[in-house]
Amino acid sequence: MNLTMTTSVSSSSSSTHNASQSSNSSSNDPLYNTIHAYLGPLLEKHSSGKALVYDDLVTAFQAAQKELQREPSVYVSKRLLEIHRSQLRAYEETAFQSLKTFIQSFPLPKPPTTATATTRITEESYYATCKEQFLKDKPDWYFQNYLNDHGKDDSFFSFLDESSSFQYSTILKQRVHEAYALEMKTNDNKNAGTNSEKPLGTTTATTTGTTTTRTAQTKLGNNDSNKVSSTTNKIECVLDDGN
Repeated sequence: MNLTMTTSVSSSSSSTHNASQSSNSSSNDPLYNTIHAYLGPLLEKHSSGKALVYDDLVTAFQAAQKELQREPSVYVSKRLLEIHRSQLRAYEETAFQSLKTFIQSFPLPKPPTTATATTRITEESYYATCKEQFLKDKPDWYFQNYLNDHGKDDSFFSFLDESSSFQYSTILKQRVHEAYALEMKTNDNKNAGTNSEKPLGTTTATTTGTTTTRTAQTKLGNNDSNKVSSTTNKIECVLDDGN
C-alpha cells in the first residue's frame, strides 16, 4: 500500500536559499552554489506537488557535497550539514505522523471465531497477526534505506517504538484489544443462543404434548357430559308417560 507523503522543505532552509540567491548573483560564491545544489532540486520537486522521500534528501546532500569539493569551506560545510539535518527532521516528523494516522485506521484482520473458549486464539496471537498485517501494508516511504543509513535495528516495528514518541505498539494493542473483545463477546452470545435452543425445544414439545392431552381429556369430558344429558332426558320422558 502506498500513501502520498509530502515533506515540506523547511521555511528556514528555504529562506536561507532565497537570501543566498538574492545577495550572491555571482555563481562563484561557494555558499550559494552549495546551498543551491542541495535545496534547488528539493524546492523544484516540492513546488510541482510531488512527494519528497528520504532518497531525495540523500541525493541532494550528495550533490551539494560534490559542489563543495570544488572550493572547500569549513563554514559552508557546517551550514550545509545544519540544513540537511533540518530536512531530515522534517522528513521524520512528517513520516512518523503519517504512520501514526495509518496505524490508527488500517483495516485489522478479522479475529478467527471458534466454537468454544478453550479452543479460541489468544489476544496475543491475534496481536501478532495484526502486527504482521501492518508490516505488510505499511506505506512505502523508503524507510528501509533510512534504517540502513542510520544503523537501526532490522525490526521496523522496534525501530518505530524506539525512535518516536507516537507509541505505535500501544496504539495497535489498544485497537487489537477492542476488536478482539468485541469479536469474542459476539461469539459467546452466539454460543449461548445455540445452547439455549435445546431446552426450549424440549419444553415446547412437552407443552405441546400436555396441551394435546388436555384437549383430548376435554373432548372426552364433553362426550361423557352429552351421554349423561341424553340419559337424563330419557328418564324424564318415561316418568312423564307414566303420569
